Amino acid sequence: MSDKILSQDEVDALLGAMEKGQVDLDEHEEQAQGVQTIDLTLKSEVKKRKFTVLDEVFNRYVELLKDSLSIFLQTEIEVEHIATEIVKFEEFIGAYSKPTSFNFFTMDPLVGTAMMVIEPSLVMSLIDCMMGGSGKTFNKMREFTRLENRLIKKFSDKALNKFQESWKTIYPIDILFQKTESNPEYIRNFSPSDIVITIDFVIKGSEFEGHLNFCISYLMLEPVKEELSETYLRGKEQDPKQSSRIQNLIEGAEVDIIVELGKSKKTILELLDLKINDILRLKTGPDDPVIVKVEEVPKYQGDPGILKGSRAVEIVKILR
Repeated sequence: MSDKILSQDEVDALLGAMEKGQVDLDEHEEQAQGVQTIDLTLKSEVKKRKFTVLDEVFNRYVELLKDSLSIFLQTEIEVEHIATEIVKFEEFIGAYSKPTSFNFFTMDPLVGTAMMVIEPSLVMSLIDCMMGGSGKTFNKMREFTRLENRLIKKFSDKALNKFQESWKTIYPIDILFQKTESNPEYIRNFSPSDIVITIDFVIKGSEFEGHLNFCISYLMLEPVKEELSETYLRGKEQDPKQSSRIQNLIEGAEVDIIVELGKSKKTILELLDLKINDILRLKTGPDDPVIVKVEEVPKYQGDPGILKGSRAVEIVKILR
């Protein structure tokens, strides 16, 4: 290191040369122009590669939502996946003003809250379609009424149901709607510096077009990034023993089986009047078939009887 330290004479000589203009300082400025600024807090390209397999989910969602909305709104609807980006939440939320439909939901077993955003012009067009109109747009935006909020909730339930269904083949989730908000200033589920994954869809009708966006925290998907990677899914598809292992797990699962002998309807007053030794009359007799339920779902029809001294039911029919 000592040979790289300038002596006092060398420092004095360098300062003198700088005063006389003998040292070209522009050369150092030209070298600095090639410096590229990198946001080390984002690393969006690195993170995005981890979740590229989610495009399969979003493409599936496009088909499901298109068919569902065309039936629900009784008009031809087109849905298109525009982009998937990773940004800071403050950048995402800054594009919205009041009123906008912000719908919060959870994605069990993932931890955290996600958000579905419907821009105001699309909200009014969808409501117009639900009321029998063609989806005409309104130039003047206003706060949503109570009736409009109920219709928005109805649409949100359908959109989130199809979003849950689109995840089935990749990573099954259970979506639960939490609440809705119209003012971006009241959103406290995310902090401004949170890294979020945003998915942009466009919904088109004959007379309207608008954006539907999903906002999911990056930390929400981080624990399952391996399951959402192309390498993991490719290995699972190539494993011929995967289906047999799943079948073995299912075969060992315990289920509740209930045999329903009969039913009887009573009023609350009649129930309150019941006493010991009272008799309830059923609509079925001892010779009538009984219903066998598996996990509360009717699956078989059977005949009640006795087998080796124990009560038993003989399966006589499979219910489809």
